Amino acid sequence: MYKSGTSVGISGATVSLSPGGYSDTTDYNGYYSLNVPGGIYSATISASGYLTTSTEVSISADRRQDFYLTRFSPPSEPLNLQATAGDNKVTLDWTAPSDSGGWAITNYKIYRGTTPGGETLLATIGNVLSYADTTVTNDVKYYYQVSAVNSVGEGPRSTEVSATPVVPEFPSFLILPLFMITTLLAVIFYRRKHSK
Repeated sequence: MYKSGTSVGISGATVSLSPGGYSDTTDYNGYYSLNVPGGIYSATISASGYLTTSTEVSISADRRQDFYLTRFSPPSEPLNLQATAGDNKVTLDWTAPSDSGGWAITNYKIYRGTTPGGETLLATIGNVLSYADTTVTNDVKYYYQVSAVNSVGEGPRSTEVSATPVVPEFPSFLILPLFMITTLLAVIFYRRKHSK
């Protein structure tokens, strides 16, 4: 019994074959011994901290059968976190971790603070890749990090990003047209008032 991609033995793993109910536990070298009649069996291999593996094996006399297990872990950190500021709002977008840890990602955790490195948990959301923070105040700088969660636990946080929500500026290209419209309306109103 070996760790996937290595020749490192796994001790304490359980190997079960059916039909027949054959079972054994690996020793400290990762070895096990089952004396079974030749034939085709369904093998289930399990160990603490590893993904349970099931496979069909054909066993003949004195045959050695190696199995490999994949270790599971929390996911790696989310990637490419970006923060976009708006009016009393900051929108976060990111991409999924490069390594899910062997399990499906179930949630993301959003962390926020007002000082670098001072983030605390703000929200836990489902398996989505964006979040809109509408509990911010304009002209305050916020710092964010995001982490991913699977059935094993929470992975490390992403790199830190920041954003400062602000009131949108009035577009300068509209100032002159609005001034002209206002002036025109004032002239029309004045002429109507004095033409009576």
